[in-house]
Amino acid sequence: MRRDPDPLARLVQPVSLPLRRVSALTVVSGLIWPVQAALVAMAFGRLVAGQPVGIGGLAAGYAVLGLVRAGLGLVADRRAQAAAEVLIARLRAEIVA
Repeated sequence: MRRDPDPLARLVQPVSLPLRRVSALTVVSGLIWPVQAALVAMAFGRLVAGQPVGIGGLAAGYAVLGLVRAGLGLVADRRAQAAAEVLIARLRAEIVA
């Protein structure tokens, strides 16, 4: 009896492209964290150095980046759920057939 070398790859093959896009969105969303951290570090650095902070601009930048990150995460989650629904429907059809 010959075994399939990668049953997981065969299983997710119908939704592999949407899952790759979800992965890309998740990576981009994750890359926003360091930028937000840099804004916070910049604010603290200016405070320590006795320079004007301009907290309004930094806070706005932090908030906008947070909203973008949350939006990307939401889109990625919805697309992952849609891919899972497709996969579940396909597997159910195979089981019933």
